[in-house]
Amino acid sequence: MRVRVRLGLLPLGGTCRVVDAGRDDSAAWVLYATEPDHVEQGTELFAVLLDDDGDVRGDVAAWSQPRAWPLRVAGPVGRLGQRVIARRYLGALARLSRPR
Repeated sequence: MRVRVRLGLLPLGGTCRVVDAGRDDSAAWVLYATEPDHVEQGTELFAVLLDDDGDVRGDVAAWSQPRAWPLRVAGPVGRLGQRVIARRYLGALARLSRPR
């Protein structure tokens, strides 16, 4: 899977690979890891969970450290960007899970 992100005119991104995926009666998940050409080194887990009361919840868990110099110098701004992106993932999941 190819991921591409832009920071102004600066293209960022890289390749990720699926290292685990699965599902059971109450959860489905995918775990990605970055490849060497990615701007970060790390993993990210996306999970959809069904609670006992029937509510659906989405979880994103990530570990990463900057590999590309623009992210290393970005410091806290880069971490803020990661939080914004995680919230966008969960927002998309919420929209997809609404009854039609």
